[in-house]
Amino acid sequence: MSRSARSSAWEQANHDTDTYDDAMQGWLEPIGPEEPRVYWMRRAIVLAVAVAVIAGIIWLFGRPRSVTGTPVSPSPSVSASASRTPSPSPSTPTATPTPAPETVASVPASEPTAEQPTEAAPPAGEPTPAGCQPAKLTLRVEGTTPLSRAEPEAGFHVVVSTTEQSCQLDLAASAAALAITSGTDEIWSTNDCAEWHPSGNLDLAAGQEGGFDVSWPIKRADGCELSDETLGAGTYVATASIGQSSARFVMQLQS
Repeated sequence: MSRSARSSAWEQANHDTDTYDDAMQGWLEPIGPEEPRVYWMRRAIVLAVAVAVIAGIIWLFGRPRSVTGTPVSPSPSVSASASRTPSPSPSTPTATPTPAPETVASVPASEPTAEQPTEAAPPAGEPTPAGCQPAKLTLRVEGTTPLSRAEPEAGFHVVVSTTEQSCQLDLAASAAALAITSGTDEIWSTNDCAEWHPSGNLDLAAGQEGGFDVSWPIKRADGCELSDETLGAGTYVATASIGQSSARFVMQLQS
């Protein structure tokens, strides 16, 4: 290559470099009649628009395509493929029966259970006394004499004591009873009817007395029935008994 040609090429290269430098200088340092911030704002807007366009293109072509399938109906239905008669128009939608709404039975709220009262347990420091022994019991019958047949009933109080330190007497279990007799004639007894039996518990201790009450309707009894017979005046005896222990009270019945 001749010297003139090399010189011309060198000048051309220098010219291109100067042109590139001028272009970069104009991009980095805006040149024009307006303020530099105006050019920077325009460039920012152009850059934002370009980024938005690129993002839109990526989203449009990159999103997954939705595949529309035939919904499955809970109830049997006739599909287009199963039908032998072609539909008049391909655009006519296949009628799908709407499933009936499920009926949910309401469950009633459970009613609060009433709390059952609990029996209070006896204090730990107080043991339950043992049962009284009838052979160690002493009885006494208290009543009124003389009696009038016009009175509705005669009341007796049976006093019970024991020689034991402490015991509990169950009147029903111990077969406590009171009977009215006149000589060998049995007039009335608490054993004639279950409703007349003495009941309850007596807590006894040595040197202390307990007792229970019995009422006699001043009538002869036949089971639970009372006789209309009028008792004659005379001597009557009320005998209380608990096991082997017994006591008597003698009274006079007046007309």
